[in-house]
Amino acid sequence: RIRFGGQEKPLEAGRARFALAADSLRVGDNTVLVDIVEPDGDVEPQRITLGLDYRLMVDTAPLAAGKSSVDVVVIARPGSHVVLDGAKLDLDPQGRGVRTDAIDLAEASAVGTYEHVVRYRVQPPSGEPVLGEERTKIAVTSLHIDRPGNALVTDRDAVEIAGAVAK
Repeated sequence: RIRFGGQEKPLEAGRARFALAADSLRVGDNTVLVDIVEPDGDVEPQRITLGLDYRLMVDTAPLAAGKSSVDVVVIARPGSHVVLDGAKLDLDPQGRGVRTDAIDLAEASAVGTYEHVVRYRVQPPSGEPVLGEERTKIAVTSLHIDRPGNALVTDRDAVEIAGAVAK
């Protein structure tokens, strides 16, 4: 058995699976401490290396800033080659790249969600290429303004607005 992060799992063909928080490993090699639990109960501490070749995430922060876009952020081992939706993404010398995708949330307001899909291929400097897709759902609502209308000119300090919004 192997003990890691407060959990103990059986080894099957020399492998075990542990759930990790998304930010628990950095891109590159990570040395972690584990305990090997022998059948007789003896515990032997070990250091193992877990390699993380890349991390891809969709950042919705531009939406909060009032922009109709999201950022696709890739952090990979330096020297990796990344393709997003068929187009090469250039990485800086540290292995980071960002692509900004414009999105049209008006199309999604009727159904209440917008799904942003990114298909990717990451080729680390050594190792096999990884193909995948990242799906991000964004909740969307619309505001329908009944009055005062589309064109209002006033000299008042305040204007009453009436309309409706979905729950």
